[in-house]
Amino acid sequence: MLNGGNFLNNKKFLVDRNLPGRFFMCFLLPFFFLFQFSSYAAKPTLECDEVLVLLQVKHIGSIQLPSIICGEEIYLSVTDLFNFLKIRNVQKDDFSSISGYFINQEDTFLIDASNLEITYKNKTVSLKPEDIISTKTRLFLKPEYFEDLFGLKSSFTFYDLSVKLESEIELPSIKEARRKEIQANIRQVNQEYLADTTIERNHPFFHFGKANWAINTTQNPRLPVQNRFNMALGGLLAGGEFTGILNYTTNQELSSRNQFYRWRYVNNESRFLRQVTLGKINNNSIASIFNPVIGIQLTNAPTYVRKSFGTYVLSDYTEPDWTVELYINNVLVDYITADASGFFSFDVPLIYGSNAVELRYFGPWGEEKISQQDFSIPFNFLPSNEFEYSISSGAVEDGENSIFSQARFNYGISRDLSVGGGVEYLSSLEKNRIIPFLNTSLRLPYNILLSGDYSHGVGYRGILNYTSPSNLRLELNYTKYNETQDAVRFSYTEERKAVLSVPVKISSFSGLSRFSFRQNIFQLHQYTNAEWLLSGNLFGFNLNLTTTAFFNSFSDAFISSRITTSVKLPQGIVFIPQLTYEYSGNGLTSVQGQLKKQLFEKAHLQVSYSRNFNYDQFYLQLGFTYELPFSRVGLFSSTNKNQTSFSQSAAGSLTFDPGAGYLKFNNTPDLGRGDLKFQPFLDLNANQKRDKNEPLVEGMAIRSIGGGIREKTKEGTILFSGLEPYIIHHFILNTSNLNRIAWRVENETFNISVNPNQLKLIEIPVAIVGEVAGFVYDSKEGIAGIQINIFNEKEELVVSILSQSDGYFSYLGLKSGNYSAQPDSSQLERLDFIKIEPINFNLNNGQDGDIVDNLEFALKDLSENPE
Repeated sequence: MLNGGNFLNNKKFLVDRNLPGRFFMCFLLPFFFLFQFSSYAAKPTLECDEVLVLLQVKHIGSIQLPSIICGEEIYLSVTDLFNFLKIRNVQKDDFSSISGYFINQEDTFLIDASNLEITYKNKTVSLKPEDIISTKTRLFLKPEYFEDLFGLKSSFTFYDLSVKLESEIELPSIKEARRKEIQANIRQVNQEYLADTTIERNHPFFHFGKANWAINTTQNPRLPVQNRFNMALGGLLAGGEFTGILNYTTNQELSSRNQFYRWRYVNNESRFLRQVTLGKINNNSIASIFNPVIGIQLTNAPTYVRKSFGTYVLSDYTEPDWTVELYINNVLVDYITADASGFFSFDVPLIYGSNAVELRYFGPWGEEKISQQDFSIPFNFLPSNEFEYSISSGAVEDGENSIFSQARFNYGISRDLSVGGGVEYLSSLEKNRIIPFLNTSLRLPYNILLSGDYSHGVGYRGILNYTSPSNLRLELNYTKYNETQDAVRFSYTEERKAVLSVPVKISSFSGLSRFSFRQNIFQLHQYTNAEWLLSGNLFGFNLNLTTTAFFNSFSDAFISSRITTSVKLPQGIVFIPQLTYEYSGNGLTSVQGQLKKQLFEKAHLQVSYSRNFNYDQFYLQLGFTYELPFSRVGLFSSTNKNQTSFSQSAAGSLTFDPGAGYLKFNNTPDLGRGDLKFQPFLDLNANQKRDKNEPLVEGMAIRSIGGGIREKTKEGTILFSGLEPYIIHHFILNTSNLNRIAWRVENETFNISVNPNQLKLIEIPVAIVGEVAGFVYDSKEGIAGIQINIFNEKEELVVSILSQSDGYFSYLGLKSGNYSAQPDSSQLERLDFIKIEPINFNLNNGQDGDIVDNLEFALKDLSENPE
């Protein structure tokens, strides 16, 4: 109860202070909050309890707010509430008044419990004695004054001790929360994440990490046995990435041009030079070069995929149901499965800067044709005022060691306009050895892109690309070559192309309709090719209808159609029929059918039959594949009217890292990617490194932002494989399922930069922490809000904690060692208490931690000091 300005003697539930603190907190505290308060005015018979209530504020969060409940009335702590809302406030030493300003510096306020009044914006509001309560550590006010004066509307729910607060205006804390949310969203869009710790790439002089291998042998009664062997090795050498690929075929001479080797140093943080490449380089030449180039390449272009500003359609054909992977600058950005006819289409993101676009094809039944095809995206944009260059030079493996050199430069004038140019030299040419060139890319309104390039003495090209809001796409392409040039090895002098793609969704059909036109002009004749393609899904069936027409100056037109579909039959069998029809009089020219069946989890069977009526020929093919843990093996046979052949294949990969104690064989290729091995362990001696006697810790979950294949090993470690190298990957730890409450992880978010062809070991020390607890009280009862400072043996402040409403304090999070605890001297001086000497204690944490819960601080008023 409160009686005038004196402390009242409420009925108290007596608690033995030597009981464990957590027992008291969990079972007794919610039921008994009976304490004495000093107040300047109150009702003479009112019973009050000081409690912690859950304050919830939209857009900000929640805290445990010290409050006082008197009957059905609640009083909120002014300082704690304003601090949470980021409202400037300063309390008087005796907690009789609080001053500050509300949002704007000119809107000052003074809450004065001594004079029972509140002054805000130069207006004064009188208080009743029962509207405000002052204790030795806090000032409490009724919620209606927060609403009437400051627009802070609140509602109190008694049964769960919660207060929901809303504001009529935007508070500083809400502004800050929204700024943080916007900044977090921007970082997420830019793939920039804040982390507790960052682990950079290391640069070992030598490290062998990955290998891919493939073997294929073919037997044909009419030909010698043919064996093909492929071995790809990947590692780190002299701080850079090294890749070497050996290709060998028994009936072919071992030639350097069929091999591949490359060393590349990458530093994406550098502004002036980001990549240095030695060995077989990508030439990106204007002249036609059909052999590898051995040399050096320097560029300031980064390896990672930058922001995109649109898409560009890239479509082609491969085998039916093959998986096609799209790479930009050696980074996998998308993949798709070809339809029943082998048609596929990508919406390639248009990325700022020069980009090497590559497609890789993989068969679904283990045949795994390692085929790569490079494409050139005609639009090259750079951010405003950004300069990018690429300088290459080397020898062409054409038998004559022709010299090739190129310097290419690009500059972003604005967000919508980029220009570039350079010069190229090829010694094997007679007429166009030196080729100066210019190029530009322009973005117009209404999703129109223009691109043009000019090569002196060779020719020029112009491209227009339009994308409508309904995703209709039109591209017009015109190329003109000089008749006397010898750089580009085409016999035609002019090429005209047009492609129109339209999404189609009619009734039960959804898919894509594409019309393409290409015309090549020669000196004496012209050649025209037109194609209409319809690919999509009809009544659940995958359907492809392609009609092609060929026209030239000296023969009749040739027009044909091919229709392909896939049908799912019972027992998991997939049937793919195909018909080809010629309109020029031959009628039905060929039929084909494939049956595919997954025999069990890792085994597949494929049977196909085709008949060509024009050539009176048939083909019967049978294939079986099986996936072993370390390899993918296959058996195949092919029979036609004249012969039968057989082939066998096996392929796999391995990842090796002696430092991490890791060796694994796999059945899929993984060259050029990076791996991470997370190893949580119990750090018994707190040295942040795993020693032999420190066990692994189970129960930790790790989430990757940005990809990777997650695998939990038998020993309890967590492995992420297939990570893109040279960029920062963000990982989030979840420690909620650890076995002990005393186990803590210091860093729960990681930014890790990954090396290619390397498995990096990430040790996660799990610290064991102890608990300290006790009471702060005066001659009558516990005191809330007293700051207890914990110091280590070096007298360094470790943590400060506040006593709760009954005087109890506790902290879980101390490592093993010697400590001292002491109430804050400056606070005691403000409250007119005598300074208290520190209490020393020791924590010796075992696997379950340690606890010291018998600290007691008895405070005395200065008036009780005999001096």
